[in-house]
Amino acid sequence: MRNIIKQVLVSPTDKNNQKKQKNPYKRQLGILKKIWAGQHNDFGLERIMRFICCLFQFVSISTLIRFLLGKLGFVWKKIAIDLYLILLILFPIVVLWTGAYDSIIIRGFLIYFVVDTIIYNMNFIFLSDIIPSTASYVRNLIGLFCNYIFVLLAFAVFYMHTGSNEDNMTPIQVIYYSTTVQSTLGFGEIHPNTNAGYITVVAQTLIALVFVCVFFATTISKLRDHTFYNSDQREENK
Repeated sequence: MRNIIKQVLVSPTDKNNQKKQKNPYKRQLGILKKIWAGQHNDFGLERIMRFICCLFQFVSISTLIRFLLGKLGFVWKKIAIDLYLILLILFPIVVLWTGAYDSIIIRGFLIYFVVDTIIYNMNFIFLSDIIPSTASYVRNLIGLFCNYIFVLLAFAVFYMHTGSNEDNMTPIQVIYYSTTVQSTLGFGEIHPNTNAGYITVVAQTLIALVFVCVFFATTISKLRDHTFYNSDQREENK
């Protein structure tokens, strides 16, 4: 059974597992030094955003996971990150169905995870020329999708307290409400009717635009790569 699970989760080759894993905090410190030295001719708001994205990674859960599991090898580090993404999605679902959304501590954790998720994805925009290339472009897209779903569910929890024209909404209703906002489809029968609700909707809409920008940034950067869709064209150009 163990071999079957390993075969399902890990590629048969262990080439990546042999790579020496760098300390993620030291690597992040190296990135910070590069930004400070001004090696990439950045200035103004772009430079400030680079500092914010870089500095926040020192308190990010994903960085801590990479530090702890990286000692076990490349494969275990990646599997741990995947497990973290799954648990991240399950967290707001459990909160909604257990009624734990009334806890200020729970909402505080959700806000931290949302901020962590947003800043991590902004790295692909503001630090794309500095951060090392990832193991797989497809993994980036899967991670981006998982983060998108998590933010949607997290805001569903927030809508339990921000106020709307519907009283005592069920978990399904707040998920539906959050989906209409994040997908920018527009409001249906549920819409905000308080200042807190309006502010939350604006925040979620802006965050949704960040995901769109990251998606196009990561996709366009790979257009010249050899894929199934452009293989014929590349052969003709040879």
